[in-house]
Amino acid sequence: MTDLAPTLFQDAPRAPGVVRVPLAEVPALTGSTFVGDWFAVDPDRLPAFEHATYLDQDQDEATFAEDFYPEGLMEGFHLLGLLDRLMSDTFGPEPGTVEGWNYGLDRVRFVSPVLAGERMRLHATLAGTEPKGEGYVVLLKCVVEVEGRERPGFTADWRVLWQPAEAPETENSEATHD
Repeated sequence: MTDLAPTLFQDAPRAPGVVRVPLAEVPALTGSTFVGDWFAVDPDRLPAFEHATYLDQDQDEATFAEDFYPEGLMEGFHLLGLLDRLMSDTFGPEPGTVEGWNYGLDRVRFVSPVLAGERMRLHATLAGTEPKGEGYVVLLKCVVEVEGRERPGFTADWRVLWQPAEAPETENSEATHD
């Protein structure tokens, strides 16, 4: 997939704004590419990721990392964790109609380093849908472009299970009528 990144960045049709679709229409979009808006991680957020994932527990390793890695380097799992955020501003089901569940990742590659503050955006190609229950397992081929570079920051094939959302219970749904 990284071989396609330079041409993907130049030639992909860009859907304007966030694309929201009914669940039934998702299979018809197979082959479509959706490109998100630019996004940058605030450098002040890096310590929160390190704290949440306990990377800040061993001070010796932290000191080594500071000496060895460039300042502001984003850890690969931090980047991967941004997929949901990047996707939510790019493509998805109509709000309130679908429950989405992370189904898994295939072929994740961290292609080039990304520093906090660098602008990135998601190119997501809907590569396939597989019926599952009342919904679909959606395969999204994701390439995260870093502004000004030919090579992406990372790529991943992401599978998401989209199922119809349960209708919210209303206050009157349990009322009996005589």
